Amino acid sequence: MLGILFSALVLMGVLFLVARNDAEISFPRMLLVSLGITVVALVSSPLGLLALPIVLVASAWILVRFCYVSWTQAWIVTGIYLVVQIALGVGWALLTRSGG
Repeated sequence: MLGILFSALVLMGVLFLVARNDAEISFPRMLLVSLGITVVALVSSPLGLLALPIVLVASAWILVRFCYVSWTQAWIVTGIYLVVQIALGVGWALLTRSGG
């Protein structure tokens, strides 16, 4: 649950930087959007590398549909958001890796 909260804050920050005048940026909305993106990622994860384009397209569609941004802004936000999420995941894995 803490990861979803942090993801919502990251998404709010990226949306603010890219589309502050156009996007609907409220914490409850970002919480639901990040939850939706997480569910899509979890459901498509058994597909391996095919999951990445599925998550990219679904994330952009969710942002256009529920945050009222253009497709161009949605692709930019999706790219930045997923890069940040992957970097944080790798960083967390490196920090918690046992020294054995």
